[in-house]
Amino acid sequence: MKKYTDIILTALKGKKFETILEMGCGAGHNLIAIGKKYPKVKMWGYDIDETRIEEASKIPNTTIKFGDCTKEPPFKRKFDIVFMAATLIYISHDKMEQVIKNIKKSAKKEIILIEIHAFTDYELKGYFIRDYEKLLKVNGFKDIKLTKIPRELWPGLNYKEDGYIISAKV
Repeated sequence: MKKYTDIILTALKGKKFETILEMGCGAGHNLIAIGKKYPKVKMWGYDIDETRIEEASKIPNTTIKFGDCTKEPPFKRKFDIVFMAATLIYISHDKMEQVIKNIKKSAKKEIILIEIHAFTDYELKGYFIRDYEKLLKVNGFKDIKLTKIPRELWPGLNYKEDGYIISAKV
């Protein structure tokens, strides 16, 4: 049976990286999967939920901190890859520009977003849906690629219909 953590592993396949940051890491399920697949990679993560941070802080070879992606990043360094998974749907449109700046400030090579993508921005039942291709282009990202998430990997919410892996070079 496939798990949603297989999405980030699919997105990382074939990439060369030594460091990775998950913004909005929650309890660290993606970081656990990455650590198993790439045991030499150094991992960092942050989240605003202190209970989930406590869980994630137990992951080997990982540094976890409290942090809000709409504010200054808690790590004062760059990472080969920065990723977010099902986090940006919770960020209001008025705070998105700062989040994109923080992603860019933290990324050395590439970013990966696992989100609901649409060709227009809108709100759906309290979730914020965006055109990530346009948003990333406007903010100077290059080589933007959109890859549809297979339905069996993420059947919830609108991910089965509009879920994408969005990758871009800094």
